[in-house]
Amino acid sequence: MFRPQEPFAHPDAAQWSWSSISWRCRLGLLIIVFGDVILPAFCLVLPFLDLPAAVKAGLATVLLVGGPEVFMILGVALAGKEGYAAFKALLHSIWKRIRPPQRVSPARYRLGVVIFIASGLPMWVLAYLRALAPLALDNQVVLGILVAADMAFVVSFFIAGGEFWDKLKGLFTPEPGEQGT
Repeated sequence: MFRPQEPFAHPDAAQWSWSSISWRCRLGLLIIVFGDVILPAFCLVLPFLDLPAAVKAGLATVLLVGGPEVFMILGVALAGKEGYAAFKALLHSIWKRIRPPQRVSPARYRLGVVIFIASGLPMWVLAYLRALAPLALDNQVVLGILVAADMAFVVSFFIAGGEFWDKLKGLFTPEPGEQGT
């Protein structure tokens, strides 16, 4: 007789610990971390090795593109549902510590919105200025400006607070009756 399985209960974020999961799950999570963090970090060593440029390019490709995917599949296969639940509980506990407050002061909300909008301006300005005339800016300077603008974009969400997140999410959530055909 068929009995439906109970849904997999994931550990509570407050109760989760490394010792509470099986060895297979631990090994799977370690393999995932190795493949997604440590393996790509080896690319930082490649410029210092005395190897031909083609070999360095090939190694960088394997370390950044092929290797992490292989380790991810192997790690997920070993970790299974238990690993997924542990990873989800860990992310939930981290998110609870860093998430922005739901309500912020009106001045802080406005500052967050201004930073949100202003963070896109450097991309537009640099694109149009470079199209109109050659800039006296080095590519490294332009990259620094763009990275700073991207970081300001992310920070603006935390400054503006949870209500801003909800409003932004509402832009992409259809109202009842607005479902596409």
